[in-house]
Amino acid sequence: MPTIHDVALLAGTSKSTVSRYLNGGSISSSKAAEIEQAIRRSGYSPNVNARRLVQSRTNMLGIVFDDIANYVYGDMMAGVQAAARRLGFGCMFYSRATDGKRETDFLSLLSSCTVDGLILIDLGRRDKSEVRQLERSGCPIVLVGDGCGTETLAAVDVDNTQGTERETAYLIRQGHRRIAYLQGPDEMPAAAARLKGYLNALHAADIPVDPALIRQVSWTVRDANRCVTRLMAEQPFTALIGSNAFSTYGALLALEDGGRRVPEDVALAGFDEHPLCEHVRPGITTLKQPFFEIGEAAVERLVQGFEAEKPAGGTILMQPELLVRGTTEQKGVRA
Repeated sequence: MPTIHDVALLAGTSKSTVSRYLNGGSISSSKAAEIEQAIRRSGYSPNVNARRLVQSRTNMLGIVFDDIANYVYGDMMAGVQAAARRLGFGCMFYSRATDGKRETDFLSLLSSCTVDGLILIDLGRRDKSEVRQLERSGCPIVLVGDGCGTETLAAVDVDNTQGTERETAYLIRQGHRRIAYLQGPDEMPAAAARLKGYLNALHAADIPVDPALIRQVSWTVRDANRCVTRLMAEQPFTALIGSNAFSTYGALLALEDGGRRVPEDVALAGFDEHPLCEHVRPGITTLKQPFFEIGEAAVERLVQGFEAEKPAGGTILMQPELLVRGTTEQKGVRA
């Protein structure tokens, strides 16, 4: 079986340099290319899981957030802690926003045996080259959010497409055909997935897509407010979907300021369950992301992989819950 020593010989470098590359350390791009070629030629496959079976466990999991201050992570953190406690593990939490580290930088926690495995949480768009580095490391890792199509690493995400499709279909069943949509920013993978769900529902109902009803916003209250104010002056519509909580709330303010009654004149629905969705009047119909369950599933997949000879890869999608409230509610119509 090829070893790291064989890779180093083929690449003309030291074992320490190969190890640094495999663990996400910084080396020159030319040397990285030589090592990658040597790995392919030798057929070397690092098996960190097998090594860990004969090493003492720390019974600690490393949980790395892109920004732990993001309000949506509260329920996810609770789910992580609940599952970890049930399975006999403690958690160490890290936030990349504090020092600008890359996800690959946290591989050092595994090489130093500080933690037994990593859950990497990022709702933004991941760098594909970094994901490939994580795959090459052979380390026990679960991604939450954008999986970049990886079939090697385990990943957990919300089914943004199916959720938005179900919500749009609900509005269509109410009789709406002119449904405006506030698309999210390009740097958020969920934005594209949610737009796809909206389009899928229109196609399924044989409703022509009107590009003039699709407007891109930055997922802020202010931007959505300005956008919907312009949209009201330019296009007729009887329903509107915001692709996150803040854009939906901004739309609600714009509709009220523009003299449109909700839901009598315009039905309004959104994505994300934020406290303001339930407590404004009328309450906002929205899709609640299963953050607690996502946290639980991430821990369960990570721990299952510890004992597996070949841990399962690929992404599992968790379904959001459609919460129907006053901004769309009509008698006799069921979600």
